[in-house]
Amino acid sequence: MPMPSHPVTTLTREYAAGAASVLAGLASVLTLGILAYAALGSQAATIGIPAALIATVFGGSLFAVIARGPMPAGGPSSAPTLMLAALVAGVVADPGFDRGRANDVAALLALTAGSVVGMGLLQIAIALSGLMRVSRFVPQPVLAGFMNGVAVVFVLSQVPALFGWTSGLWAARGLHALAAIEPATLAIGMATVVAVWAWPRLSAQDWMPGVTRFMPPSFAGLWLGCALYAAVAWLAPSAALGGMIGEVPRALPTIDRLVPWFGGDVSGLLRRHALTAATTAALMAMIGTLDIVLNGLALDQALRSRTEPRHELFALGAANILSGVFGGLPLLLVRARALATWRAGGRRRVSLLFANTLFAVLALVGTPLLALLPETVLAGIMVMVGLLLFDAWSLRLVGAWIRGRRSAEARHNLVLVGVVCGVSVVFGFALGVAVGAVLAVVVFIRSMNRSLVRARRSAVEQPSRRIYSEAHETVLRAQRPSIAILELEGALFFGSADRLTREVDALAGKCLAIVMDFRRVNLIDASGAVVLSQIHDRLQERGVALRLAGLVPGDRHGHALREFAGEALPTSAWHPDVDRAVEAAEIDALARVASQSVDEAVPLSRSALAIGLDTGQCALLAGYLETCTFRAGERLFSQGDPGDRLYVLTVGSISVMGHVASTGSRRRFVTCSPGMMLGEVAMLDGRGRSGQAVADSHSETRVLTKASLQRLGAEHPALCALVYRNIARHLADRLRTASIVHGAGED
Repeated sequence: MPMPSHPVTTLTREYAAGAASVLAGLASVLTLGILAYAALGSQAATIGIPAALIATVFGGSLFAVIARGPMPAGGPSSAPTLMLAALVAGVVADPGFDRGRANDVAALLALTAGSVVGMGLLQIAIALSGLMRVSRFVPQPVLAGFMNGVAVVFVLSQVPALFGWTSGLWAARGLHALAAIEPATLAIGMATVVAVWAWPRLSAQDWMPGVTRFMPPSFAGLWLGCALYAAVAWLAPSAALGGMIGEVPRALPTIDRLVPWFGGDVSGLLRRHALTAATTAALMAMIGTLDIVLNGLALDQALRSRTEPRHELFALGAANILSGVFGGLPLLLVRARALATWRAGGRRRVSLLFANTLFAVLALVGTPLLALLPETVLAGIMVMVGLLLFDAWSLRLVGAWIRGRRSAEARHNLVLVGVVCGVSVVFGFALGVAVGAVLAVVVFIRSMNRSLVRARRSAVEQPSRRIYSEAHETVLRAQRPSIAILELEGALFFGSADRLTREVDALAGKCLAIVMDFRRVNLIDASGAVVLSQIHDRLQERGVALRLAGLVPGDRHGHALREFAGEALPTSAWHPDVDRAVEAAEIDALARVASQSVDEAVPLSRSALAIGLDTGQCALLAGYLETCTFRAGERLFSQGDPGDRLYVLTVGSISVMGHVASTGSRRRFVTCSPGMMLGEVAMLDGRGRSGQAVADSHSETRVLTKASLQRLGAEHPALCALVYRNIARHLADRLRTASIVHGAGED
């Protein structure tokens, strides 16, 4: 038994993990602070970096205390920061704004603080109301398009610093600004991008034992980029390398950011931009809700935990309110910091609180060091971060398209992703979200109005796993094309029921039976149940049997049909799976077309074991067989039992069941009708029984043991050869049937 860790050792490990968390998040915190207020030019760092540090220290600490997740690392994040930056840009572009007037700057900060507080209030309201469940129904292409738009805007926002441009150069000169790119500045920035990209790969190879594993990629890029910047500045003093962050004031929290909202004479800037601030708050709250669901789920999977999203959203809302009151940026759950802390050995909140303490020390006494950080190095780090923001699902979809997998559904999804992404980049996130919402409704309506039928096939392609006598099988070969199997998918409701009726009517004139597979149906409403009962009645009038597969009287679909259709849909037509439903349809076909019953007794002379034997040979073979009877439910053999005999069924029905490793369940492998044999494989190869055989009804069998077969071979070799031939033929027929069933893809 391992010895428990010493408290001091545990605490040291938590502190070390907290330090790793700071290294992982430092570059992101600084850059997002500058990005939020980039429209202010030279004032961006002096306002933005303190706001980012305040959000991390105060909001992040509150989130770490009241959240219940395994590693609740809260801090500034790209998507809400970009939305806040759009608000700042709109205010700065107002002709009435003067960045040199203290009152105008105070009004701007009141707008941003109000947006962050509003975001927090809305998140708490969403958490308490339960509306966050709606976020789970956002179509993946819409969500992917929006997140890709965020990534594009985020990367583009780093271009000026990466190219060494002065503030506003691109807006003033357009494409002509490309001539002003500073090569040395761009080279250092791109070297930083490469360093951040390559560091995890070096870590995987343990290139520098201990160092590569402990140092996060962003901090490695920051260190290497700064070293390169210093080397170039020393070797080529005249080279243009871009600016540094410059003087940053100490990040002291203030509680007067919201005061302009409550003054007697509210600023005109506040009145003109109040609606934009409220819209920004709503957008940030929506993104925060989606983020806590998706990132929280991803973090739970990585850390093997289970977290309640509603409580985490409530905690995040409270953290944003606190951050906004003190003038901080909006916060989200930062998965990268959480994973960095966990991988460094952090297991408790103390590691996050210690990290936030280090951020506080940096905010109070470390700002002179921050002033020396090159802008192009920070931009290079954030370019790599931005590239990682691109939605992985849409990237896989593009990759599949390039490789030639170009289905109509893939094309439709890519168009949706592109439209939402393009609108978000060109016209802003507000319109991007609006277009995404409209497209989400359109996608929902389209999915609900499309055909409920996912696939169609006949029993020729998917026969049941029952083995019939040769005479019965001859009849069924002609009748299986008239047994239709409809695989359904989606919701059977008022919007899709009518289309299902039309499709069934089109088939009814060609079929003896229709099997409907409900395994992929996720909803049956009152209208759907009533229409299904009407379909049953209309088919019955036309002499077509309806079999419902994947329905059990006690499950939710069974309850819905019982509640809304009553006795109009008899449970005798319900079957647990397609296999059983097709079997029932095959048995019906035998009875209706050939007036034959599968329960009809078959003498040994007409069994699979005695094909081609004359009367004398049959009588001789019978002398080597034993007679055994089994009650309904009685077991003939179990999985793993010795295979020392085969059984020839003459009366009744016997099913062989087995364990399916992929699902962990038991499933029917085969059902034998009178005249068939079973157990021959294990008797021939000696490896034991591969399944469990159970009598479905009172059954009679003739048993040939391995010892009797050996004695038959010694005493009557010619007859024994015929018996072996019949066993081989039976196995071949079973193999052919099994390949057809599995080829149909039934699971």
